[in-house]
Amino acid sequence: PEMLAVLPYERDRAGLARALASADLYVAPFPMETFGLAAVEAMACGLPVVGVNSGAMADLLTGACWARLSRPGNATDFARAVQDLLSQNLEALRADARKTAERYAWHRTFGDLFRAYHSLNSVSR
Repeated sequence: PEMLAVLPYERDRAGLARALASADLYVAPFPMETFGLAAVEAMACGLPVVGVNSGAMADLLTGACWARLSRPGNATDFARAVQDLLSQNLEALRADARKTAERYAWHRTFGDLFRAYHSLNSVSR
C-alpha cells in the first residue's frame, strides 16, 4: 500500500505530466480498451505499462520489453506482472517506452491514415 498512489482526476495538463513523470509505472487493469490512449500518454512520459491481455491493450503491449500483460480477471497474475516490471532496469524501460510512443505522434498517425485512404481510393477506381 505504501507504494501505491491513486490520484483524483487531474484537469491541468502540467499537473498530469508531473504526476506521470513521478510514477514508476502505469497500470491498466481493465480488460476492455478500444485503443489505449492513456497507456500511450503514459509511454510518452516514459512509463513502463502493465495491462490486461485483452482488447487493444494486448495489441499495444504484446512483445514490448517495457510492458507486461496479465490474464484477464487474474489479480495474482497482474500483481506478478507489476513485480516483474519493478524488478527490471526502470531507466532502460522508460527510454524504450518513450521511443515506442513516438509511433503515435500526430504527424505520423495522420500520415499513415491519409496513405491508407489514398490506397483505398486507388483500389476503388
